[in-house]
Amino acid sequence: MMSERRAIGPVDTMWLNMDRPNNLMVIDGVMWFDGAIDFERLRAVIQRRMIDYYPVFSQRPVAPAFPFGMPQWEDDPDFDLDRHLRRITLPVPGDQEALQRVVEGRMSAPFDRAHPLWEFILVDGYLGGCALISRFHHSLADGMALTQVILSLTNASPTADLEEIDPPESSVRRAVGIMDAARSMLDKGTQTALGGLRAASELSELVKPALATDLLELGWRTGKVADAVLLGHNPQSLFSGEPGVDKRAVWSGPRAVQDVKRVCRLTGATVNDVLVAVVSGAVST
Repeated sequence: MMSERRAIGPVDTMWLNMDRPNNLMVIDGVMWFDGAIDFERLRAVIQRRMIDYYPVFSQRPVAPAFPFGMPQWEDDPDFDLDRHLRRITLPVPGDQEALQRVVEGRMSAPFDRAHPLWEFILVDGYLGGCALISRFHHSLADGMALTQVILSLTNASPTADLEEIDPPESSVRRAVGIMDAARSMLDKGTQTALGGLRAASELSELVKPALATDLLELGWRTGKVADAVLLGHNPQSLFSGEPGVDKRAVWSGPRAVQDVKRVCRLTGATVNDVLVAVVSGAVST
């Protein structure tokens, strides 16, 4: 029996189509813990707090049935949580560099589009505790929404999860609200730009020459807008060139936000300005 499909929004479609072997549209994250994580409890929490609440995490993208149509999400008939949740042991010495090499090994691995576009990897043996690697395709949601989804897997105290495996209702509402609001804002911003392509899918209407001309004009404008949004023609710089498939994973220790804000006040910059400047300095060294 064919599962019910739902359209993928314009912005999420852009992320899906921008995927390239040397530039995957995947959000990679790492969390680390002082102690071990019960793998079976983690499995149950992901099932009940993420998959059961957000259908997209058990769905796969399918191509449109006609030219210029929008792709859709459909239930994966062979969905298996074990395909998306794995467990490994970190090689000796189990330090940050060893964990970074594991993350690097996954960063260049594309998702199989026959199944949902996400995975978790529980890494045992990291600095006496463990780490949890998360990978989500950007077409599922934006980074802030996915952060809220991950936070909805947690509780305020270590013992709370043992008593109640369902997520706090407030965290679920917050995550769902952010995902819906982000999609609504971004989709409205691209609604006009992609309107020509969606209208062109109504093939029966193209018998009218005037309408066909209008659609071609709107399609051309769509291409110009998309090119600008996706930075199709980047200015030449020191970072110009073709990216490679293999990636490096490097991160620093935690920094107090008060220190970042102190730099902001001294320089008249925003928090984002300071963080981008720090990353730029690290890349250039």
